[in-house]
Amino acid sequence: MEYIFRPDILAMEGLICLCFYLMYRVHRKFEDSPANKV
Repeated sequence: MEYIFRPDILAMEGLICLCFYLMYRVHRKFEDSPANKV
């Protein structure tokens, strides 16, 4: 299994990971917000 490190593919994967991370953080923030714990 040989994987060639191409800058464009690497940037694309990084962008996708960042998007998932941000969605996860926003979801957690809304989940833990005090407004939901009334």
